[in-house]
Amino acid sequence: MTVVFTVLAALSGMERKYSRDRIFKGQESARKHGNPVAGTWTIKATVRASGSDQVTVETTVTIRR
Repeated sequence: MTVVFTVLAALSGMERKYSRDRIFKGQESARKHGNPVAGTWTIKATVRASGSDQVTVETTVTIRR
């Protein structure tokens, strides 16, 4: 029975490392492509109805991990 738990513990450790590596690669890819990662970000949006009529809205958002 001890062997079974030892094998399961080893597999669990490997899975944790694999998950951590995939998360790191995903965050790295998101940064490379300009996608926001966890943190506080400011978003600005400008809507123009005509050449002289426009509105800009700015807000701060928090993206969680």
